[in-house]
Amino acid sequence: MGEIIRETVYVRRASGLVRELGMLESLSVALSGAIGAGINVLVLQGANLYPGANVPLGYVLVGIMTIPLSFVIAHIAGDLPRSSALYVFVSRTLHPLLGFLGAWGVIVSSAFVIGTLSRSFAVNLGPFLVLAGRAAKSDSLIGAGQFLMTDAGILLTSFIMIVAFLLIFTFGARVYGKFMDIIFIIPLIGFAISLILFATTPSGSIRALYDATWGSGAYDEIVRLGTKYGYTPEAFAFSWGATFSIMSAAVFAYQGFERAAYVAGEVKSPKKTIMYSMFGGTIL
Repeated sequence: MGEIIRETVYVRRASGLVRELGMLESLSVALSGAIGAGINVLVLQGANLYPGANVPLGYVLVGIMTIPLSFVIAHIAGDLPRSSALYVFVSRTLHPLLGFLGAWGVIVSSAFVIGTLSRSFAVNLGPFLVLAGRAAKSDSLIGAGQFLMTDAGILLTSFIMIVAFLLIFTFGARVYGKFMDIIFIIPLIGFAISLILFATTPSGSIRALYDATWGSGAYDEIVRLGTKYGYTPEAFAFSWGATFSIMSAAVFAYQGFERAAYVAGEVKSPKKTIMYSMFGGTIL
């Protein structure tokens, strides 16, 4: 008679984990991980660094190549929601060392990103208040903005931001999820309003609006300086080589959507939710 092999079934005890994150929170994490310097900074720098580059086209091409990757990671994360994300994915499919290096990089880069974003917020808050004060003719806003542009103001604002992040992470997934919703929805509303304003503002009024913000004759001075330093429309004619060059920055810009996999264990219906948020977030 042949030997009977009995397989042992291990039953994991319920941990009592309450999944508190939904579709919006998961989408916020995926989009917030991707939207950063790669879009807010490198897109604006692309035309200057690579004259002739079609920046939107470069980002679209990289996005098309990123979509299959997001689909694969979302599929694995939905099936293994408590896997601690990329470490398990990479170590089980390629090599544990590669999984460790990737996970270690995420931890280090996350600390770096929090510090960088805190300082970036502080650096941009001062000029924002100054512009708001000029538009509203408010000396108090201008004064506050000028203080926040000093080293002491930047340091104070950065410290407050880091402490705020610490408290939010300490209060658990529910508070973290609601915070992500807020910082996702508010910029989304601002982005929609900006698009409407740009679409409805006549191009002929740009000079007057620029001068109203920066002072009389500022627009003409910028044009004069551009001409002085060799700016010509011909230098920015479309070039495939420059467009391909900007794609390296686009690759960096799309990174971060996989952060949704790290909270998959906290998400309700992870198989469906993670797929929609990560795959949809990449497309958005």
